[in-house]
Amino acid sequence: MRMKRRFLYTIITIVLSVSVSMGAATAAVSYRHLSTTNGTTILLVEGSFETGDDPQHIALELAASPAKYIAFNSAGGDRSIAMAFGKAIRKTGLPTLQTKGSPCLETCLLAFMGGLSRYAEDESIGISVETFATSAESDGRLNPSVSAALKDYLGTMGVSASLLDAALSMPLGQSKELNLVDMAGYQLVTAQLNEESASADEVQDIQPTDQAGAVEVFNEFQRVWSGSSSEAVAFLRNVYADRIQYYGKDLSREDVLKEKSAFVDRWPTRIYTARPGSVHALCADKCSVFGVVDWYAFSATRKKGASGAVNLALTWDPVSRRIVSETGRVIETDKAVAGPDRIIRRWILDATACSIGNAVDAEVCKSRSILEADLNSSGWCDQRGLGWRQCASP
Repeated sequence: MRMKRRFLYTIITIVLSVSVSMGAATAAVSYRHLSTTNGTTILLVEGSFETGDDPQHIALELAASPAKYIAFNSAGGDRSIAMAFGKAIRKTGLPTLQTKGSPCLETCLLAFMGGLSRYAEDESIGISVETFATSAESDGRLNPSVSAALKDYLGTMGVSASLLDAALSMPLGQSKELNLVDMAGYQLVTAQLNEESASADEVQDIQPTDQAGAVEVFNEFQRVWSGSSSEAVAFLRNVYADRIQYYGKDLSREDVLKEKSAFVDRWPTRIYTARPGSVHALCADKCSVFGVVDWYAFSATRKKGASGAVNLALTWDPVSRRIVSETGRVIETDKAVAGPDRIIRRWILDATACSIGNAVDAEVCKSRSILEADLNSSGWCDQRGLGWRQCASP
């Protein structure tokens, strides 16, 4: 059994927050080589990004003193120079690291994106208009060529262009801290370090079978949660760890099961289905799986229905094969829910895409079949020529 060690982020946060402080007079980029108490080496990029800074100097710093991570202590600076630093970092093949103990503000996030792998603590990254726009563009209306260049850069770095749209739509002077669900949705993070990470070397040892297993658990979670109430609770009893980080609370398995049991009693009919292409796993010593889940719930006794969509995240331990964390954020809710309209729309989209044949991934066809079975078991049938209606009583 691996010896439980202190959380790598905790150590790095202490190092950065205690031994490094960013002075307001810092005018250009400088470098500091740090070593954590467990021997992990970090190249810290400090200061603002100015036109006189040479991004290629990073390679010289690493040649003189190799590092396992690149981190930042920066208030931002020139946008084009920050992107040049990101490109230079990508050439090194090193991961970038963001913690709450050291700021990476505004355009610094563009340099952070350069990491071949990107790790971040929950709510350690914030976005604002200033992340992408200069003071002259502070109304959020970028020149089309600038917007295109930024989206091309994000695409090159594997970050969703929706991050740019989200930042530019925010009110001036406001920022938003991102949780891990948001970061994963924007593809800002590519993996997650966890409390029992033994070393940086172990973090790099990601097994594809772990990622596949985590995705399988995520999908099975939705399938069973759409089934009978007794089967759903029994499944969770077997798949949850003894203690769970449940929507920000540290709870026992029994406490979580009480909440789940109360939910299924309130909503006996449930359909939960992950959108095709939205589920992906980020693995270090544990795997975090993220996906957009459409849902419908109905109570015949109360004659009430509800539906919407949620960004759901589960953290799964491939060693114990247990879920150790569950969290999420509702992103869509429907009004005046009389039936599973949302799920039916999903079925129509998947069925249409599946009919294209070879141009469609098999995942969409599988999703269509699952949705059809879920709708049938919930009392809804596809009546030829009439569309989806409540099934006729036998």
